Amino acid sequence: MEANNNNNNQVPAEPRQHHNPTWDDATRISPFMQYVECVDDDDRPADHVGDWPVAGTVYPALVLESKTMGGIPVIHILGFTGEKPYYNTFHPRRFQPVVRVCLN
Repeated sequence: MEANNNNNNQVPAEPRQHHNPTWDDATRISPFMQYVECVDDDDRPADHVGDWPVAGTVYPALVLESKTMGGIPVIHILGFTGEKPYYNTFHPRRFQPVVRVCLN
């Protein structure tokens, strides 16, 4: 009998663009942790299903280059979940950087 080497808990080395990154993902692909403050929680899309940021709140985040929006950086709030079509991806205009912490 062959061993099953398919580990369904494995996350790709770089998260997929449309994916809800976890703390583990963030610490594996980035040498630092970023925190951002929500400055714009208006205009939630009608078809957005999932968590939504609140203005004035600081969140741990993973910032990745968008593969579908012309390479702009997009914000993934760690611990948030969302469904298609937005998943856990927010435009950077909604946030301002607060602090970047080195993980060494």
